[in-house]
Amino acid sequence: MKKLTNQFISIIVDQLGAGGYAHDPLTDYLEEVKERTRFHYWLFGHYHDNKILDDRFVLLWEQMIRVV
Repeated sequence: MKKLTNQFISIIVDQLGAGGYAHDPLTDYLEEVKERTRFHYWLFGHYHDNKILDDRFVLLWEQMIRVV
């Protein structure tokens, strides 16, 4: 199973922003979704960068991929 969102979970927001990004109700909710579900990859793009974090969390900005 794959997950695709624009915003991302609170713990990764902390890693990406080094304290510069604030948590909000959506990031906290997505943190809860992460804890309650199983998934192979989670794709997100809100932060305008390209990175792979913790092998399962993929930040996409300048790439297009097929999600099936």
